[in-house]
Amino acid sequence: MTITFEKCNRDYLRELFQPSRILLGIVGDQNRSRFNILPLCFHTWCSYEPLLYAIAIDRDNYSAHLFEKASEYTLSIPGESMVEKVLYCGTHSGRQYDKTQECGIQWIDSHNINPPGISTSLANIELSTVARYPVGDHIMVVGEVKTIFRAKDQAERPLLAVGPSSFGFEILAHKGIHTIGVAPTRKS
Repeated sequence: MTITFEKCNRDYLRELFQPSRILLGIVGDQNRSRFNILPLCFHTWCSYEPLLYAIAIDRDNYSAHLFEKASEYTLSIPGESMVEKVLYCGTHSGRQYDKTQECGIQWIDSHNINPPGISTSLANIELSTVARYPVGDHIMVVGEVKTIFRAKDQAERPLLAVGPSSFGFEILAHKGIHTIGVAPTRKS
């Protein structure tokens, strides 16, 4: 059997690659003496030894210039109870809003770096920046994992950026192009 391929657009490619796990990036905003939070969907492990994780941020995003200067940052894995906070942080700029205050984010101290973790997250990952790369309209930031802490006895499901095709996912929130959901609960 011969398969015929045809040219497709970016939206079709998004269907193939989504859903993607949502992370929250927490980075210092020295000009405002606070921390800024942004949802991240472009991310991946890129080394086991040393343990490195890469994130990509749109250069037009306010947080991009914060990450260009940051020597350390935290990645938090949000669960279902944080869906509205994640949606707010993804649709409001830290340039105009203090997202921590607006969302009532409760911090927990990190163990090895300055940026805190989020107390209601499933896990918090502390990283130190080891490299930055311009990649098209994004900046890629590579961080070395210093510590990973998870919430004990946490039963929530991690949030997913669902994309254009939401079939098979439980949708929790939607605004504009942003659709946030979770994988369905497995039946025993």
